[in-house]
Amino acid sequence: MFAVVGLGNPGSRYEGTRHNIGFDVVEELARRWGSLSSWQTKNNCQFQKVGIRGQNVLLIMPQEFMNLSGEASGPLLRFFKIETENTLVVYDELDLDPGVIRIRQGGSAAGHKGVSDMATHLSDTNFYRIRVGIGHPRKLLLNDDLSENTEESSKNQRLKPKRPIDVSAWVLGRPRPEDKELLGHAVCDSADAVEVLLESGLEEAQGKFHRKSPPV
Repeated sequence: MFAVVGLGNPGSRYEGTRHNIGFDVVEELARRWGSLSSWQTKNNCQFQKVGIRGQNVLLIMPQEFMNLSGEASGPLLRFFKIETENTLVVYDELDLDPGVIRIRQGGSAAGHKGVSDMATHLSDTNFYRIRVGIGHPRKLLLNDDLSENTEESSKNQRLKPKRPIDVSAWVLGRPRPEDKELLGHAVCDSADAVEVLLESGLEEAQGKFHRKSPPV
């Protein structure tokens, strides 16, 4: 059996926020292959079993807050005897532009506390990851500052925003209208990428969905 774990925060307060993009992808897979009304609850997780492209798959949404994603989902993965190399974690990525997708196996958490907790409670980092870009507020603030001083536009990599950056408010906020459509496409593309990975493997999924910029 394979598991797809979407990371997010539980409750209506966080629905539709950037930090819940992992939940959005898992719900899209449930919409395609299962049912949005068929969730079961165990070990502080919502889950359902579905069949995707000939594979038995466990869709999981931890119902603890993001920083405790592994604490919630680890016992469930062990209960169903799902190996780490058969686990895929979907989550938001600040350092990718909105709508950009990256797929890999293994690696560091790169500061993402939900992924770090997954690695801690799985005692392994060899799970697959789909990172969905949500953009960084630093870039938005810089663009705003530079629009006021076009002479500095060529030096933007060396500049710092004039205003403080509140990353927490950004990830827990809802996308701007200009990003919302990009992220909607990224959710569907990420679900497509899960299907391709299950059917044809990592390299095929990377070849089809790795991009430097979102589709136009």
